Amino acid sequence: MTKKAILAAFCAALLAGFLAADKATTVDQSKCPVGPMKFTGAVWMSNTYSGSHELHMTLQAWKGGVAAVGGWATLMEKKASRSGNRYSVDINDIAIHSGDAVTVTFKPPWNTLPVYTGTIAAPALFRFIHPAHEAHVRVAGAGVLDVDWEGGTPPIRLYVYEVGVEAPIFRRDGLFASHLAVPLRTFSAGKHYRIKLEDTKRPFRFDPAVDPTSDFQCSQSAAQFFYAD
Repeated sequence: MTKKAILAAFCAALLAGFLAADKATTVDQSKCPVGPMKFTGAVWMSNTYSGSHELHMTLQAWKGGVAAVGGWATLMEKKASRSGNRYSVDINDIAIHSGDAVTVTFKPPWNTLPVYTGTIAAPALFRFIHPAHEAHVRVAGAGVLDVDWEGGTPPIRLYVYEVGVEAPIFRRDGLFASHLAVPLRTFSAGKHYRIKLEDTKRPFRFDPAVDPTSDFQCSQSAAQFFYAD
């Protein structure tokens, strides 16, 4: 193949790539789909032992079963990145308090449609009371480790992980109290552990109304570490 033919083939491939990319990020404005908007995904809040808070969002959107490609979304006014009809954003440090409004907006790619706004009140924020972060806990003999916390929307899930191991070594679901006694036999001296709390998911309320089968929810988690001696 000559250099001229190779260049022509390269240019054709490049043009096809641009056209495909454009098709993947725009919609036909003359054909707004019939049917309600539908959202799936979640906003989740992470509370750290230092008292800082993070928010993360993944949202997918459709209208009348058609992927809403080419719109825009925000979480707490921060604009999300877009991949097809998936919108994602991370806020790594945010001042937020229990009861504050957590707000998501979505503008569909069809110009005739309004901005959709989803809101929910921030939950009672998790805070560990015992054990203290990076405490040393004696685990020899019989007995329990009392784990105490405040906040969260019950039912709560509690996990214990050995640091560096993916699967939890201990788990309890459906907790309505803010206390759990974990048997000391769960732990091994010389190991480093992480305790994680997760609360129940709650649905966002959108205006205008959306498809009732939408599944876009908010939840929070918190983690604490300790050493077993």
